[in-house]
Formats: sequence, C-alpha cells, structure tokens
Amino acid sequence: MLGFATTPVHAEPPSSIHGTVAMAADNPGKHGMHWRTQLWASQEAVDRAMLRVCAGNEAHPAAASECQQFPVAKGKVLTPENVLSGFPLTPPAALYFSWDGIPAEQGVVFTRTYTVAPNGQPGTFGQGAHGQLLTTLPAAGVSQIVPLALDALTFRSNVGIANLGSAKTVTVRVRNTQGVVVGEKAYTLPAFGWRQLNDVFLELGIATYSYSFAEPFGTAPFAAYASIADNTSGDPTTMPAKWAYDAQRGLFIPVAARLPGYTGTQWRTDAVAINWQGAEKEILFSSRCRTGTTTGTQTHGCWSSTRTRRSSHGRTSSARSTASTIPKEVS
Repeated sequence: MLGFATTPVHAEPPSSIHGTVAMAADNPGKHGMHWRTQLWASQEAVDRAMLRVCAGNEAHPAAASECQQFPVAKGKVLTPENVLSGFPLTPPAALYFSWDGIPAEQGVVFTRTYTVAPNGQPGTFGQGAHGQLLTTLPAAGVSQIVPLALDALTFRSNVGIANLGSAKTVTVRVRNTQGVVVGEKAYTLPAFGWRQLNDVFLELGIATYSYSFAEPFGTAPFAAYASIADNTSGDPTTMPAKWAYDAQRGLFIPVAARLPGYTGTQWRTDAVAINWQGAEKEILFSSRCRTGTTTGTQTHGCWSSTRTRRSSHGRTSSARSTASTIPKEVS
C-alpha cells in the first residue's frame, strides 16, 4: 500500500539529520548490470508525517538541491521505486533522512538494492539495508568490523562509509583470518558525504584474502557496511558493520539452518567471532529450538584480533558474545 503520495517535493535539507541508509544506487555495474534502489518507509504514530530524504556522496554531498520530501500516511507503506532517479547528480550515494511530525524512533526506513540485467530482467536477489539513527552509531574512535566475502575469488567485496556529520577522516584496514593488518588507507569524507570502496582488495592494492574482514574507524560517528556481490550473477548481499558490545548482554542471530531446500540445495549457516581484546577469550555458542529448549552448546577459543569460523551443522545459530541462542528449524 502506498502513502498519500510518492511524488517527491524538493525541500531544504533538515537542520538535524536523524539517520542514514548507507547505500543506494541508480548506476551501471559490472557485466552490464544496472544497480537500482527502492525505498520503503512507514510510521504508525500520526495521521501523516513527512519524511525528508537527501542523497550524498564524496563528490556531491547532500545539499539543498538534492533533498526530497515524502508524505507518509499512518499505517501505510511508502515505496518509491528507483528512489535515486530524483537525484541526478549523486548516484551511487548514501541516503540521509529525517522525520517531521514524529520522533525519529517512531518511523521505519528501509531500502532494497538490486541489479537489473542488460535485458531488463531484475535480479532474483537483492540487498536490504535498514535506516540507522545517528544516536545508535558507535562513538568516535570505535572500530567497526565488517566481514568480507568468504570466497574472495567467487565474490567481490565492496566497503561503504556514510558520514553523518562534519568532514572527517575514516581509515579502512583489512585484516586476514589471523588478525594481521594486510592493508589500510585513509579517506577524508565531506559532511554528509559517502564513499564505497569497490573491490576493497583492489582499492587497497593488496592480494585477495578469503575469510578476511575490514575495520573502518574514524574521528566521528559514521555508518559502514560491506556489499558482497556474486561475480557471475551480479546478485548482492549486505554485511552490516558491527562493533564491540557489553559481553554480558550477549548477541543473537535470529535464524540459521542446516537443512534441505528447494531444487536439491542445502542451507547452511556459518558463525564468525572476532576477539577485539588483548587476551584469548572463550565464546559459548548455544542453540535452541523454536520452543526455547536448548539443543546443544559449543565453546571456542578466540585469540586477540583473530577470527574463528564455525559452521552450524544442523542448527540455526544466534551468535552471542558469551552465548548464542539458535532456533534449530526454519519454517
């Protein structure tokens, strides 16, 4: 269902940006593919709220001429297709948004970015990205961790950074599976600017490493992600950045699997843990079925700045820093 209207109205950028969707596209890609982004927005608080959306990248930061305004009706879903078609100077870019009429926490902003083949056929896959509020991002100086493609020859890894404030420097490091820094580079982003490091290994001038991860860190809050693309089909998926949490709180992955799928496929979930402390730690993974009953546990050692990989053979794993809870079956 649509909101009151999907026709954008150019508007001044909000004086205070509430958040970002760190990736959006309307541009050619490799192998003749064209990248495109659809925006989704909804709210349940008032009869009508206004969503202001700006687009910005490194060359064209979000500015007054590159903002649009959408009315979003209560209980309706606004779904403008190819949202960046209204921002001719910016694609690809990050989206920056704010809400008028409701607190930012009461609005939902989401995007789906997908590829269109040369024959006009949309890809069967797509990558989702949710809106991140500025208040939820880690503080300046906190490293964010972005897992890269497990198979660096079959897939390419792109790393994106969206700046949510004044100009800042962001350094992107890549570490191999032993935690050793194999390459790094610093980038200066303008206020409300965005940059994606396409094929991060090529961008940093280093060899490809499977089971590696990127570590962006900067002088002020920013949003980061990895876009992993299949080199054959062009289909993408998103790896959102993570950062250190209180170990006592635990982290959960809501679904994982090892079971047969359609057309003879076999679903599998791999859990990855990275220790960012100075000494070896233990991580307890536990699994639960849909009734909440614990079905198994495993403990793994994790050395400083290294990563361990665990295939959850037969279980859905919710990765937790001290424990993981995992439903066993997927419906």
